[in-house]
Amino acid sequence: MAKKKEIENKTNRAFEAWMSFMELCKALFGDDNAPYNINELNKNSKFYNYAVELAKELEIDWDGMSHEESNRLMLALLDDYYQNIREVQNSSVIFKITVEEKKPEKADNGGE
Repeated sequence: MAKKKEIENKTNRAFEAWMSFMELCKALFGDDNAPYNINELNKNSKFYNYAVELAKELEIDWDGMSHEESNRLMLALLDDYYQNIREVQNSSVIFKITVEEKKPEKADNGGE
């Protein structure tokens, strides 16, 4: 029973690490509201505080960073989240992602 619970915990961590990486990619590159510089990231983003702390670690001025420093910080952030995935993968847990086509929702034509 303990072995099954351990595998389940590792599987959950692997999935969470993957999903966090994908959410970060979406926050940085996913739409028209994606920030040009990372310090333009929405303050409500779950990645905002970590990005600020990482900037301090890398000795990058959050408010005065150049675009090159922003790119360096984005890459460091992506790398940290990617390493979380690798850490779990190296623990012999394999998880499967199922991809399915999402049917578009029908538009409301106002009763037409």
